[in-house]
Amino acid sequence: RVPNGLHYTPDGTHIVYPLGSMVIVQNLATEQQCFLQGHTGISVSALAISQDGKRLATGEQGITPGSKAEICIWDLEGAQALAGGSSSSSSDGGHDETKTRLHTDRLILFRLRQHLGRVQALDFSHDGSYLGSVGGQDDNTVIVWDLRPPPAQQHAQPSSSTSSTTKSSTRAWSRVVCGARGSDDATLCVQWLRGRNDRFVTGGYFSLRVWQVDVETPKMHYMEAAMGTLRRQYSCLAISPDDKLCYCGTHTGDLVRVRIDRDPIPRSNNEPDTLRPILDAVSTTKFQMGIKAIASFTNPGTGNTNVL
Repeated sequence: RVPNGLHYTPDGTHIVYPLGSMVIVQNLATEQQCFLQGHTGISVSALAISQDGKRLATGEQGITPGSKAEICIWDLEGAQALAGGSSSSSSDGGHDETKTRLHTDRLILFRLRQHLGRVQALDFSHDGSYLGSVGGQDDNTVIVWDLRPPPAQQHAQPSSSTSSTTKSSTRAWSRVVCGARGSDDATLCVQWLRGRNDRFVTGGYFSLRVWQVDVETPKMHYMEAAMGTLRRQYSCLAISPDDKLCYCGTHTGDLVRVRIDRDPIPRSNNEPDTLRPILDAVSTTKFQMGIKAIASFTNPGTGNTNVL
């Protein structure tokens, strides 16, 4: 079972979901599918789509607890094109050939290897420049990856004759920016803020942390949210449109709201905290089976933030 395993593409035309060690991209109008095979582990364990819909990130459950669990970054636009559906393609009568298409390394932009055993959760920064990843319980690390192309290629427009060379050099450029232990116990989810590349939130067993990232240093620093006596297992997160609040789904079924403003990275260990994340509210209504997925959005009619 993959947490938040079913995703719609931002344009609403396709769904993406894991099936064993594969990922399926399906056109909702034609039901045509593209099967993405590239993982070598037991199964796909995490999935995320960039906000612009151009990239898909998938993580895996490794074969053994001590083996490297790989993250694949896919060309989602290419996969959507392959699963686009065509009325003329079905005229040959080859239903299986037109209904499903199998592609592997052609659509993989990056292969990232750092976590051990399992990739628990993934999320892209707001413009897709960075990826946040969380390892499983045996790993329990949080890593920020730089997915930007090399400086010489950031403004280049590669032609078809040089696309393979560009993909190869871009893949080699992907790197770990920084990493740290996720929490004292297991970390289960990660969510970047919607409008900035330097801050994200992680949640897990009795821990909710707001991380600040300095890519140039590089350094990352967390602040534990002040939750008072509240102790929860956080299973999913959603950031409000204004980046001020984090809505946290819990294993016990209540919804927790946290203010996530915080200080910048301190310049020394002796620098006191002046602004830190803090509990804002807890819902009185509980879902008996726990909260498995959550989303927040602005209601166009009222301008208020709604939570789904």
